[in-house]
Amino acid sequence: MKSKPDRPIFSYRFKKVLALFILMFMLIIPGKITFASTIQIFIDEELLLTDVEPQLLNGRTYLPLRACAEALSATLDYDSASKKITIMHEGTEIHLTVGQTTASINGQEYTIDAKPFLMNDFTLVPVRFISEALHCLVEWEPQTLSVFIYTDSDTPIHAGQFTPSPDESIPQVENIAIEALQQINNIRQSKKLETFVTLSELVSIADEHNQDMAQNAYFSTNSPSQGSPAKRAQAFNLQATSEVIAKINYDLSTVTSAISAWLNDPTTNAILLNPSAAYIGVSAYRSPGSNEVYLTAEVLPTRAYFIDTPQHLTTSEAKLTLNGRSAARQEVITIYKLSNSSQSMYSAKKSQTVTVNNTYFFSDIELWEPGSYVINIANCNIYVTYK
Repeated sequence: MKSKPDRPIFSYRFKKVLALFILMFMLIIPGKITFASTIQIFIDEELLLTDVEPQLLNGRTYLPLRACAEALSATLDYDSASKKITIMHEGTEIHLTVGQTTASINGQEYTIDAKPFLMNDFTLVPVRFISEALHCLVEWEPQTLSVFIYTDSDTPIHAGQFTPSPDESIPQVENIAIEALQQINNIRQSKKLETFVTLSELVSIADEHNQDMAQNAYFSTNSPSQGSPAKRAQAFNLQATSEVIAKINYDLSTVTSAISAWLNDPTTNAILLNPSAAYIGVSAYRSPGSNEVYLTAEVLPTRAYFIDTPQHLTTSEAKLTLNGRSAARQEVITIYKLSNSSQSMYSAKKSQTVTVNNTYFFSDIELWEPGSYVINIANCNIYVTYK
């Protein structure tokens, strides 16, 4: 059994309690993200900051090579031509190669299932393999997506093959959702697009649809019982969402292959790489005893939306107070007075600019006479009947 290095118990426990408190805080705020969107690495209880965010790929955590070596006080040699990596520390010498599953520690060869890879000109390496090879203790906390590494542990080097750690084994549905979101946002960044912000409402819609598909044995964006994505979004007072789905058999496939399939399809590519889209909800669901995982992403196709306001509203008040969220710093709200003869034409309109503070905005809307109105923000519409 691995032993933790001697250290103050309070400090260690406080770090975990703090991480869990942050997660709970995010869970209870309406409209906020429902799970941590990035992995945190703690080296001897100090948060490690890196130029590239830690990555979760196929259930394994990766760090940029140089950041990983420096954090563990190791020296590094990297041959860019052969892509061979050498890490040395206190008599231990590790050799890895980008894209290969073979590695060696002090001349003894190992097979690893977390091979180094390149991303945006950075080399990323498996944290657990390197840390344990340097006699560090590694703990994975899935609730907060935190990796705790203790450098003065007496953890021995593994003998034989490095096998998947039980606490990071695939599939873990929370990690699958995070991994999918992370890969989508990495691709958006590479395309110079803003990364998605996670909405709890969208996660709930995606989660319910995953379970519905698994329990009722169908695979479609339209539910036989709950209807289209637009209808399901109405229950959360959201405008119609765009939805992409995948079914992954982990005996044959991975999250990466599912994301690649989405991006290779023109329809789902347009949803995930929509420059105007800002909000997403990703969820994964695995039926008990099965390696098949349903993966759904719900995308709100605009950068702004109104909070807790139904798409069709009837009011006897001339003044409405609306609030919402936006990924921009300012938004223009336009109020259209619809023509009595046509719901597709307007007889008058006015606009007002609102300032967005920490993604939220508030605005008072004046309806100047009884009738039908459309209130628009960033292509998001709500329809108001003023009686």
